[in-house]
Amino acid sequence: MERQFSFDIAFLGLSDPTQAGRSRMVLAMERLTGKPNDECKAVLTKIGQTIFTALPADQAGLIADA
Repeated sequence: MERQFSFDIAFLGLSDPTQAGRSRMVLAMERLTGKPNDECKAVLTKIGQTIFTALPADQAGLIADA
């Protein structure tokens, strides 16, 4: 029997904290979640917040890459 895993992704900060980096993060969050711009911007102020839960490995990898 194959073991199943799920992954949570938490926002720990930006590798590029410039305005351009912040904009890229917000645009990626909008695209991945379908949430409005203001909700995605709010994530930037909540370091350590889990933003995705119980993802399969392939989906978690795609989001981490984005």
